[in-house]
Amino acid sequence: MNQFRALQINAIMAIENETSDFFYRKVCRWFSHTYATPLMEVDNIPMQIVLQHYYEEVLGEMYDSDDEAAKQKYEDLRNRILFPDEYSEAVNDEELAIQKELAQMKKDLEKQVGKVGKDAGKAAQDALDNHKAEMEKLKSGEPNIIDEFSNLTLSGEDHEPLFDEY
Repeated sequence: MNQFRALQINAIMAIENETSDFFYRKVCRWFSHTYATPLMEVDNIPMQIVLQHYYEEVLGEMYDSDDEAAKQKYEDLRNRILFPDEYSEAVNDEELAIQKELAQMKKDLEKQVGKVGKDAGKAAQDALDNHKAEMEKLKSGEPNIIDEFSNLTLSGEDHEPLFDEY
């Protein structure tokens, strides 16, 4: 594998998995662009300084935004950062409620599927029984539907039979 392909694969994996290295490189590119600083110089600035500027800028934009979704995101991040224990309890309570709801939905679905499955099983068995009965009639020489209609003609005129005799 050539070096370019390996770098492309690494970039794709970093983006899709949102690795911490990818995040920091993204922050460095933001810093470089925002403060017109060559990227190579940003690498020499302590990480804490670069991240402090990034967080202040991003969180400040959310805080000052007129968009309600951005303000809500800011509040959620703020609570998660400042009150991690309460946030994790709230998330756990919410997850527990969701899990209970999903478990109930699963039970309801299983009941419905079970009923449909029983109905489908009965219908299949009935069809099989009817098929067996028709096969027995054919073997015994009883007239079947094809025999009954094979000599019909249209409007009383003399036409060829609708079906070939079997």
